[in-house]
Amino acid sequence: MPAKGLELRLRVTPGTAVSDPILLQRVLGNPVSNAVKYTRSGGILVAARPTRRGLRVEVWDTGVGIAAEHQREIFREFYKVPTHAGTEEGFGLGLYIVGRLTRILGHPLTMRSRPGRGSVFRLLLLPTDARAAAERAVASVASMMNRP
Repeated sequence: MPAKGLELRLRVTPGTAVSDPILLQRVLGNPVSNAVKYTRSGGILVAARPTRRGLRVEVWDTGVGIAAEHQREIFREFYKVPTHAGTEEGFGLGLYIVGRLTRILGHPLTMRSRPGRGSVFRLLLLPTDARAAAERAVASVASMMNRP
């Protein structure tokens, strides 16, 4: 893929998060990857900010944005925004997996987006209790197995 000339900025604040590092990398990697894929000009900001509840990691982009009617749907399995160029080669699983992993880890994920302006994904890194996360993982797999 040719260089796009995007600016990548990182704003890091000292802090500690208690989580699974591999799953957390997968959770954050998808919004960053999507930001690069759907941003034609401008840039991407990845920032960590402390809050009273825990560390919050944000991924901002100046990309195509997501219309309101698609914002909830993008977390569904196999959903691809029909008007976005570049979704043809994907399976529509990236944000579905991100949503599932954030629920398992107990890290709330929110997003805001404006078409033509870009998107921001915010992940609140609440301390992960390993036992509670394992129970959520079992429940998540069970719900997948019980589908019609």
